Amino acid sequence: MALILRVAGRWSAWEGGDPGEIVEYEFRAQQGGPDLRPSVYEIADETPEIVQVLAEHSAGSNSLRKMRGIDLTGAFQRDPAPAPGELPFAFTRDAHRELILESQDELVEIVRRVLPALEVRTRAAEKRDIKAYVASRVAAADPEWLKFFAEHRNRAQRYGVDLP
Repeated sequence: MALILRVAGRWSAWEGGDPGEIVEYEFRAQQGGPDLRPSVYEIADETPEIVQVLAEHSAGSNSLRKMRGIDLTGAFQRDPAPAPGELPFAFTRDAHRELILESQDELVEIVRRVLPALEVRTRAAEKRDIKAYVASRVAAADPEWLKFFAEHRNRAQRYGVDLP
């Protein structure tokens, strides 16, 4: 079964339970205002795919930490639109989607639908799981990860991997 996963940026906003605060911190467009095309990933609701998407998503960030995603499945009206991502990993690029929303009210309503079941809608990958996934990819000589680290050598240490 498909899972529509929104990667949580500021977990404390979700824990606070205030839909307005969640929209403000988690769904902010680069030009300001609410993001009415929020990014999500459409993946299988299985641990290996969840860890993979969270690990690959985290590669673009400046820190390595426990990653969480929120299952938005069933909380919105329209199907997510395919929108190839910008990360250097085919899996996350292919799984990347956008929710196409008409208003901030629609976005707030999605958050309201998710909040009562936040605990069961949360998917997480511990820092150690992300590091283990990345180490396994480097050990397998995964060309995407090797290219990523060739271009971002300073990040290899963060993941605890020794490069060839």
